[in-house]
Amino acid sequence: VVEFFKNSGATPIAMSRFGVRMLSDQGIPALYAPHAFDPADYYPGDRNEARERLGWPTEAFLVSCVGANKDLPPRKSWPEMLRAFAAFREKHDDAILYLHTDLLGMAKGVNIGQLLASLDVPPRSVIVADQYQSQILGADRSYMRDVLVATDVVLHTSRSEGFGVVQLEAQACGPPVIATSHSAMPEVVEAGWLVGGQPDYTYQESWMMIPEVEEIVHALTEA
Repeated sequence: VVEFFKNSGATPIAMSRFGVRMLSDQGIPALYAPHAFDPADYYPGDRNEARERLGWPTEAFLVSCVGANKDLPPRKSWPEMLRAFAAFREKHDDAILYLHTDLLGMAKGVNIGQLLASLDVPPRSVIVADQYQSQILGADRSYMRDVLVATDVVLHTSRSEGFGVVQLEAQACGPPVIATSHSAMPEVVEAGWLVGGQPDYTYQESWMMIPEVEEIVHALTEA
């Protein structure tokens, strides 16, 4: 990325202050234009009514994970998030995990079904988005709003984010967010928890952060 801008002379438009800062550190001036959400599409509502529309149990504590599942190691931290949920569920067996992602990891991601089985998370504790609708057709915004309104906490501890649209949309609908204190995420998360972790030098020739599982469990417990 740095070499491209130095060689081309193009002006980058960063979507986060983090991006502006990283480019500036390399001597590359950048413009700033953050992502956004449409408040006509994402806004608070009645949790139980949303759960009834979705056919979800009204009394359960519901944790939602919405994100891509590609590349190994996965940038969206699926192993760490699912390990944390499994540990949390051991003390709170009414917890349910909603997964809005590609379960098989077709884009060189992780097989989430195998991962859940290795963690002894029973199928009754997991709700999975319709794979054809969510991955091929694309879920519509009214459905995604219902998901977020129905959720108690959104778990989205990515190893890095250029912005974090899901985190913004979630907070617009009401639930708090658990995210990683790295890259652009501290700019986006106002209602929720930021967890620490271990720096990790990656295939992108840059530093990401592997979120700390115990800190995620603590945040789930506080939620």
